Amino acid sequence: MNRKNILVCNVQVPFVRGGAEILIDELCSHIKQRGHNAEVISIPFFWEPRTELLRSALVWRLLDLTKYCYQLIDLVIATKYPSYCINHPNKVTWLFHQHRDIYDLWDRGRSSFDPDNAQDILIREEIMALDDECIGGSKAVYTIAKNVSARLKKYNDIDSKPLYTPSRLFPVLRSSDYGDFLFTVSRLEVNKRIDLIISAYARSSRKYKLVIAGRGPQEDNLRALARGLQVDDRIVFAGYIDDEQLIDYYATCRAVVFVPDDEDYGYVTLEAMKSRRPVLTMADSGGVLEFVRDGENGMIASDEDALSRSMTEVMAMPGDKLKKLGAAAEQTVADISWDLVLDNLLGVIA
Repeated sequence: MNRKNILVCNVQVPFVRGGAEILIDELCSHIKQRGHNAEVISIPFFWEPRTELLRSALVWRLLDLTKYCYQLIDLVIATKYPSYCINHPNKVTWLFHQHRDIYDLWDRGRSSFDPDNAQDILIREEIMALDDECIGGSKAVYTIAKNVSARLKKYNDIDSKPLYTPSRLFPVLRSSDYGDFLFTVSRLEVNKRIDLIISAYARSSRKYKLVIAGRGPQEDNLRALARGLQVDDRIVFAGYIDDEQLIDYYATCRAVVFVPDDEDYGYVTLEAMKSRRPVLTMADSGGVLEFVRDGENGMIASDEDALSRSMTEVMAMPGDKLKKLGAAAEQTVADISWDLVLDNLLGVIA
C-alpha cells in the first residue's frame, strides 16, 4: 500500500472542546487505521473585533502545506471557516459549518452583525466572497449533513455531498428498560434551547423527572428558570458526565429531548437512536430532522405547547409502542459508518 501524508485542518477556540474537535480526532484515527499518516493542524480562531475574522482567514491563506520538512503533503481536509482558505492542490473540504452569523442567522435577524453598519456589511461581503472562492476551489466538497449542504447551495450556489458519521460511542451504546424520566444532554448554550425544554416540561400534565446533562454559560439562567416555574425539585442538573454515565442515561431514560435551533448535525440524535430511544425535537431543529420521523421513531413539535404534549404523551405511552419507536430509531442509524466517509474524503488520492 502507498502510505499518504494527510493533514486535517481545524479552527481552534482555546479552552473549548466540543463535537467538532471529537469528530476531527475520530477522522484522524480512522485515516490512520487505513494505513496513512494523519495529523491535525489547528490555528486559534479570533472573531473580535470583527476585522479579526478576515485576519484569521489570511493566516490560513498564507500557509504553504504542500510539503513539510521535505515531506510531501498529499492531501489536506478542511473543515470549517476559515480553514478552507488554505491553498493546496489536493484540498478537500468536509464542511462542518460556515460562519453562520453572515448567512442564515443574518437572514433571521439573529446575527451579531449589524445590517446598518457599513463595516459589518463589507466584512460580510468579503467573507462570502472568500467562501465562494475557497470552498468552490476544492477538489471535492462534502458536508456533515444535508442541512449544511442546503445552506451552502442556498448562499454560495455550491453543490456538495453530505457524509454522516457515527458517534464514537456506537460500539458501546446499549438499551435497557424504559425509565420514568426524560433526558437531554448538550452544552448549556442559548442555541441548544434548554430553556424551551424546561418551559415545555413545566406545562406537562404528568409528574416525572427531567435530567439535564452538560455545563455551559446558560446554567445559572436555566436553574433560575426552573425555580421560577417551580419545577426545580423535579429537574436534575447532572452537570458534566463521563461516557459511562452518558451511556447509562441513554439506556434507561424514556426518551431523549433534543431541540437545538437549526442544528448542523448533532450526535445526540444518533446516540439516542442507537440506544433505542425515541427523540423529541422541534420542527426548526435543522439536522435533527434528517433522522427523526414524527410518530415513527420520535416526535416533532411545532411550538412549546406541542413539545409539552409530546412529553406527556411519551411518558404515558404503553411499553409495546415505546419499543416499536425505539426499534425504528435504532434502524434509522444502522447503516451509518466511517467507511463511506473515508472512501469519499480520500478518493482524490486513491
